[in-house]
Amino acid sequence: MNCVFLLAIVLLGCNEESSFTSEGASDCTERLASIDSIDSGVSLVEVERLRRMSNAERRIARNAIFAQYGRVFKSQDLQDHFEAQEWYKPNPNYNDDNLSDGERDLVKVIRMWEQSRELLWHSSEDLNGDGEMDFSYVLEVDTQYCVLINDQIQMIPNYGVHESWEDDCSSALNAGITGKISSKGLQHIVLSQQDNECEDPGSNNWIVEYDGSALSMVTLGSGDYNSGGLRFHGDGRITLRVSYCPDHKKIFSLKGGRLVLLEDQLSPSKQPCAACISGEAMISMADGTTRMMSELRVGMKVWAFHTKDSVWNEAEVESLVQVRHHHLVRYELNGYSVVATDDHPFFVPLKGWASLQPEKTKRNYSGYEGVHQLEEGDAILTAQGQVKEMLSTSVADGGETYSIENLAWGHGFLANGILVGSAKVRSPYAMD
Repeated sequence: MNCVFLLAIVLLGCNEESSFTSEGASDCTERLASIDSIDSGVSLVEVERLRRMSNAERRIARNAIFAQYGRVFKSQDLQDHFEAQEWYKPNPNYNDDNLSDGERDLVKVIRMWEQSRELLWHSSEDLNGDGEMDFSYVLEVDTQYCVLINDQIQMIPNYGVHESWEDDCSSALNAGITGKISSKGLQHIVLSQQDNECEDPGSNNWIVEYDGSALSMVTLGSGDYNSGGLRFHGDGRITLRVSYCPDHKKIFSLKGGRLVLLEDQLSPSKQPCAACISGEAMISMADGTTRMMSELRVGMKVWAFHTKDSVWNEAEVESLVQVRHHHLVRYELNGYSVVATDDHPFFVPLKGWASLQPEKTKRNYSGYEGVHQLEEGDAILTAQGQVKEMLSTSVADGGETYSIENLAWGHGFLANGILVGSAKVRSPYAMD
């Protein structure tokens, strides 16, 4: 049977050298005395021993694979160590081609352990039903994860935490077994990079499948706000939460290392979705420049407006939200236009905050209890205190949208020169 690893979560080579740590060669040799030996007497480490070894011991174990064929080492400490072994015979004609495929794989596995920063998860069990124990590990290596099963390696990108959510999701490397489901001879071991308390950003999933001799990987994710998680049904089906805006799910089966789409479910969402601006909108920054909405990050400073005092000033972005919307509106003013949701608030000096769907805005977002109806002919505040008449609205294509949930000061910011409000969602999730 196969074993499937899921890292919800965003490639290295191997070779001979690197220096000893503070441990000496003799200490390492003594600790490696229990490692199984081949007929020649050369100590070749078993993969299950690597977790308990120091990097100095791993270095010796890795280079012993070369030494059995007589490799002459550039590092003097390694050369001295192996010359002290009875089985070592220097070979001036040594070539790396002497290594078997299995030995090459073992060299790579040991190198992964040497380069790893942390062991995130491990398991010992029969994964493919052959009656033998399989040893599985997930290591953090530089900017990637390394899945090791016996002597096989699969690298996984470290999805990391989007800068916009660093303060709220500081423990994004929370990997561990979150569920095991048996179905038709398949075992699924599910690991999650993200902290369960973190809603953003959406999960990216890499499913690594082990068939007993090799690993394969398929990618399955969403990238939408607070979505992308998987559900294993126990009958071979996997459901992906594509988005909450609208309620969108896809159901797959995993067959022979390939995902097969069985069903695509799309239905209206049951809860409100964040009021958002298209990612292409240009936001006025505090330093006088502009930046695309999709490029905003927490901590950046935008040019903001305080509606009660009618004052402009710089304001730091405290929180952001990203949502995929399928239905958007293009707002046209004299010389200005912006694409946004139908409930996004705009500032009309004679009315205050106004939107096309005021009841929806009141229901969905904090701070807009007194929002008014936005109508054609309303004069909306723009840059430098100007007002421009709203001429028309029209349906726009859906896509990725963004919004500032909280500003450190003020109530609104400029998108394509038009004053729009920040929008803190009342609902615990961003949904239609």
